Amino acid sequence: MVPSIHSLRSSMRTEYVTTSRLECALEEGCIPSRARRSSYRRLLRFDSFVVNLGSADFIPYEDRSKWDYHVCHQHYHSHEQFASYELLTLNGSQATEGQKASFCLEDTECIYGAPKYYCSGGGHQGISSGCGDKYAAHLDCQWLDITDVPIFKEYDLRITANPSRNPAESDYSNNVVTCRVYIHAGSRVQVQSPPGCWLSG
Repeated sequence: MVPSIHSLRSSMRTEYVTTSRLECALEEGCIPSRARRSSYRRLLRFDSFVVNLGSADFIPYEDRSKWDYHVCHQHYHSHEQFASYELLTLNGSQATEGQKASFCLEDTECIYGAPKYYCSGGGHQGISSGCGDKYAAHLDCQWLDITDVPIFKEYDLRITANPSRNPAESDYSNNVVTCRVYIHAGSRVQVQSPPGCWLSG
C-alpha cells in the first residue's frame, strides 16, 4: 500500500474550526476529550490517497460481522487502523499524532481496472489491485490537531499506510510518505525543498 506524495503535498493547509463543528470527530475519538473545553481547534488538513500496487486485493482482516457502524458518517468501518498520521519534530519526537480511529475501505480511484469495493450499503469493502482509497482533506478526522503545536517551525508530516501490517503485504518499503513542512500563521503550510517529500518503509 503506497501513499501518494502528490496528493499529500498539494492538499496541505491549516484551518481554525469551532469545536461545535467537530461532533463526529469527538464521537470517533479523533481529538482529545479536553478539546470539549475549547471553543476552537487548529487543524492541519491534508488528503490521504493510498494506492494498492500489489498483485492482490487488500481485504479487511476483520469479518464483516465485527465491523463498526458509525452513526455520524452513516457507514461501516471495517479496518481499525488503515493509516497513521504523525507530526514529528526534526529530532524525531512526536509533536502530535492523528487519532483517526477506523476506516471504511473502498475503491475511490483506479489506475487500471474498475472499482468493485464500496463503503455504502454495508457491502464488501477493500481496495482492488490497481486502485486506491482517497480520504479528502475536508473529511472528519482527516487532519492533525495542531492547536498546541508551535508555529513558524519545521516539522516532518508522516503518513504510514497499514502500520500494523495486518493484513500482510509483500513489500513494506514504500508504505510511508514523509514531507518536511514549515507551518506559518494563517492557513499556509510550506513544503521545504530540499528535502521535500519522500517514500520509505
